[in-house]
Amino acid sequence: DAPTGDWSADERKALAELAQEWLTSDAIPSARAEEFIANGIPDHLESKLKSDEKLLVKKVYNAQTRHTQLVNYIARRTISKYGCFGCHDIPGFEDAKPIGTALAEWGRKESSKLAFGNIHKFLAGTGRPGDDTVQVQAGHVQAGHDEHADDEHAGHGHLDPADFDPDTSYFVQSLNSHSRDGFIWQKLRMPRSYDYKTTRNKSYNERLRMPKFPFDAGEREAIITFVLGLANEAPSEKYIYKPDVRQEAIVQGRQVLDRFNCAGCHTLKMEEWQLAFEEGTFDSPSVVEDFPFLAKHFSEKAVAESLARDHRGQFHATLNGHPVTNQETGLAERVDEDGLPIEADDDESEPYYLFKLWDDALVEGQPWLIGLQDLLVPANPEGYGPANGEAYAAWGGDLTRYLYPRVIENAKAINPQVNGSEAWGWLPPPLMAEGDKVQTDWLHGFLMDPTPIRPAVVMRMPNFHMSSDEAAKLVNYFAAASGAEFPYEYKSRQSASYLAEQEAGHDDRLSEAMGIVVNGNYCVKCHAVEDFSPQGDPTTFGPNLADVHRRLRPDYLQRWVANPKRILPYTGMPVNIPYKADAGNLGGIAQTIFRGTSIEQLDGLIDLLMNFDTYAKRQTSVTPMVEAAAAKNRPAASSTDTSDTTPNKPPRS
Repeated sequence: DAPTGDWSADERKALAELAQEWLTSDAIPSARAEEFIANGIPDHLESKLKSDEKLLVKKVYNAQTRHTQLVNYIARRTISKYGCFGCHDIPGFEDAKPIGTALAEWGRKESSKLAFGNIHKFLAGTGRPGDDTVQVQAGHVQAGHDEHADDEHAGHGHLDPADFDPDTSYFVQSLNSHSRDGFIWQKLRMPRSYDYKTTRNKSYNERLRMPKFPFDAGEREAIITFVLGLANEAPSEKYIYKPDVRQEAIVQGRQVLDRFNCAGCHTLKMEEWQLAFEEGTFDSPSVVEDFPFLAKHFSEKAVAESLARDHRGQFHATLNGHPVTNQETGLAERVDEDGLPIEADDDESEPYYLFKLWDDALVEGQPWLIGLQDLLVPANPEGYGPANGEAYAAWGGDLTRYLYPRVIENAKAINPQVNGSEAWGWLPPPLMAEGDKVQTDWLHGFLMDPTPIRPAVVMRMPNFHMSSDEAAKLVNYFAAASGAEFPYEYKSRQSASYLAEQEAGHDDRLSEAMGIVVNGNYCVKCHAVEDFSPQGDPTTFGPNLADVHRRLRPDYLQRWVANPKRILPYTGMPVNIPYKADAGNLGGIAQTIFRGTSIEQLDGLIDLLMNFDTYAKRQTSVTPMVEAAAAKNRPAASSTDTSDTTPNKPPRS
């Protein structure tokens, strides 16, 4: 119920008058509306009332219920008048009609049907083009203008287009000649100016309601062009946008993505920071020895642009990622020049952010790579973002960022030694390169029937019961957006000929790779494998490796095992097979486990994981099982017929 204690007598009177204004219509004259507001509408009239008017039916009509009914009635009528339901989801207004004029055929609307009113007098007096700050409310010009004084200067009421710049003069001429493009131009400039000197004959509910939006001249012209093109007929074939297969997949998938609000949980694009900085602002990045296929190659043009200075002598760089987050607050943490958190009362230390990259970047001509080193970026002392540049928000992942400090708090309540820096892995994962990561057929099946993947996660993806077509569009979107093959990809590393070729020069290759998996220092330390489950803290466990061959793309898996932090900066998975540049210096894993160089060991492990089902079948022979079952179930020989002892022979006819 609406509160009544804080309403003065004048406010109650105004409430009743406004309700009467709303209720008065051709069907309900003013005098009768006043009576209904004072005493309520009789019950027997309810069937003849509109839905909002039924709120005023007299059932138990004392002072409290009357006040509540009036407030609810005015609230609903106000929402209907101003069309709040056009943007907001309001219960009871699901089927409400829009308050604005339909625009589907506006480009062909006869100009005789447009209400120009006294617009020429308004423009000639106080609303001349170039002064978009004037607005009309309730038929009067704001800012103290005198309507009669305007009339004295209005002359014939038409403006001379020659008095304005070419763009404005065109619309002025169109307005003078009562054309559609002139009408909409003025409607966007000053929406309620068409009410000038007409409201004396209009009721409160008949006055124009379109608000004034802060469009500049270019935005107005773009809207005008669009609306004038609304002719309620298909455009010519040559003007229809025809995307290629990849772009069409992105367009269709984005619609499904928005429909199911995937961005509510998952991050689809990290923050983007655009920096301007002086020479020497950043240290040189770390250089590590890594597998050749992980090397990032920037074009000569990109390097040259990174080394170019602007007119102020400053360099520019674009970073994609996010600042290191405080585990207790979930907010970006400011640090000093040594990377240590700055206390709230510390006014002397210059603030920085430790920026964690999620995409390789060029800074002053030098490549900074994911997972190797965080950038110490000077912070804006008065707000969020870099000291000199712009910070653009991430797309999606709001729930993940909200839960981040909370899951750490809950985990530490159980195990105070838990590694909170890995908490991002307990939450909905980012999907920026999902199409490059997973196989399309697996992702389609997962979307249709989500199953647990990572034991450490604190929440499971719900089943949205989407259709197969919707799932396919979403799968194709991720692949197309990542530049990956779709809808199908031939996985050569899973072919029999490939395995035969690789094993020709290395006997028992997959079995040696399995030796890496089952060694307690490597995979099984954190991963389940088929029916085996590791022991320890579940927050450190990874997915079951027996499912990898169905889930991941081979190239992604190779990059992941080679250096996991180059893909997921927050992951706790270590580099198990360090790269050795010298081919004569055999791999980082002992030769007694797997013979070969680092690359050969890595390739062997990837081939095992991508062909785990094939390897598992080799370990099981069905023939002995059949023979054992046949021997166990062999029927006894008949004592009356020794001529034929063939088991299970059909009887003679």
